Amino acid sequence: MENKTAHSIKIMALKILRPLVRILIRQGIGHRTLEDYVREAYVLEGENAIVAKGSKATTSSIAVLTGLSRKEVRRIKDSPNQGDGDDNAQRHRIVRLLGAWSNDINYSVNGHPRALPISGEGSFAELVKRFSGDMTPVSTLNLLEQSGNIIRADDKLHLVKKYYLPMQTSSEQLDLFGTDVNELMETIAYNFASDNQSKFFQRKVSNALVSKAALAEFRHYSSKKSMALLEDYDEWLSKRELGTEEPTETGAYVAVGIYYAENAGKESE
Repeated sequence: MENKTAHSIKIMALKILRPLVRILIRQGIGHRTLEDYVREAYVLEGENAIVAKGSKATTSSIAVLTGLSRKEVRRIKDSPNQGDGDDNAQRHRIVRLLGAWSNDINYSVNGHPRALPISGEGSFAELVKRFSGDMTPVSTLNLLEQSGNIIRADDKLHLVKKYYLPMQTSSEQLDLFGTDVNELMETIAYNFASDNQSKFFQRKVSNALVSKAALAEFRHYSSKKSMALLEDYDEWLSKRELGTEEPTETGAYVAVGIYYAENAGKESE
């Protein structure tokens, strides 16, 4: 590998790793534990790469591709905790429910969510049963009250925040971080290996000469505009969800994310 390329890869890796390491340090996780995570990631991705080429992923072939010993590969593959873990099903169900409350004609009027009774016809319990899988109305109500999405008034439930941001516990924050960063990096990895015609959309706008006095105003402005765009996407997707009349068709997962970054204390790189 050329020195210039190796240096570019190092810079890229450090940009990715430093925020991750910052979070791990706050959680009391030392570098040896991260090394274990990295080795497991190499085994998982090495196995996927070999299978994608139509070959059999053996312990030896994974070891050759990743640089790990066969003993280490075997230990990781035999680990009962190997794999990606939680698939974020609960979060996706909550997001789907909120989208239905905002867009389904049975629970909204012209895109404005109606106040719902807790039980009965056209109620919150009915909404949960239709759009949140096997979650119960009581547990869903507790989650949405804790996250500030709904309030109770006049014996009805009012949706006051259409987006779901689970930040009640450390585990929820970590799950959100892992999911959203993973999706962005998966898009970047896909685009890195694809031709121009098949790349996924990946853009951003930035400016290194913004007055610090304007930052608060831009945070408010960008949040308002971004939320409006995401709600428009959500309405579009909700109208194209699979219904109960299509039981044999498998649904596809799609996501569009918007993030805000600010660094008022350092010069731009």
